[in-house]
Amino acid sequence: MAIPVTCPSCNTAFEVQDIHPCFRERLASVRRENAEGIFHLDRPAKALFRNYNRLAAGVSLDLYRQYLSKRIKRTDLFPVEDML
Repeated sequence: MAIPVTCPSCNTAFEVQDIHPCFRERLASVRRENAEGIFHLDRPAKALFRNYNRLAAGVSLDLYRQYLSKRIKRTDLFPVEDML
């Protein structure tokens, strides 16, 4: 049985068997270390994905269906630039 515990530094609830510090403590540790990081890219992040625009449209469609309506179709989506 899990025993709920609250992190004293940020009041985040976790369970005793959790082995990692809470997010706030991990973030504070990262900032203290001021590490350079292991991955650097001088290009836009979308360069990491093939067919980025199609992927982004699919993610948007999933999100809209989850929060708005399952009946939304891919053809209902259009680029924001078309509105400007």
